[in-house]
Amino acid sequence: GGSGFGQPPPPGFWGNADALRRLHMQRMAEARAQGRGAGGVGGPGGVLTKEARVQRFKQLLVEAGVNAFSFFAKVKGKLEKDERWKLLPNDGERRLVFDEFCKNVAAEQKALAAAAEKQAVEGFKALLEEALQLERQLYVALLAESISREEEEEGDGAAAAADGSGE
Repeated sequence: GGSGFGQPPPPGFWGNADALRRLHMQRMAEARAQGRGAGGVGGPGGVLTKEARVQRFKQLLVEAGVNAFSFFAKVKGKLEKDERWKLLPNDGERRLVFDEFCKNVAAEQKALAAAAEKQAVEGFKALLEEALQLERQLYVALLAESISREEEEEGDGAAAAADGSGE
């Protein structure tokens, strides 16, 4: 488990291209450790299955830093010299895989943004609750100090009155 593009990425990682590359390298290392080679599952005689070719093409997109707003034409110009680009037979198939990849990246980014917003709201609520508790503690402390001062003043006044009547 944990390796391959069928697995969801760890939370919070789509917003960081370096994290995406690190995850890719980790999954590649896991695949090699499991004897599947760099391209994933190899078929008989070392021929890659279509699924493995698509996976390697997606790995190329990850390494290139393709995101939800990337354009196929620009990416094509940069990557067509890479051997993994040629794993898919034509630009039509490459475009389909590219579009699917970008759509998935966009969905992940949207989910991440929603989670980050929810976390920020919860953090703000916790901060407000803490401020309210501190305010209550301060109010209690000030009230206790005020009562103590009033009692001291009343005690001083009663003592002075007792001293004055005794003369």
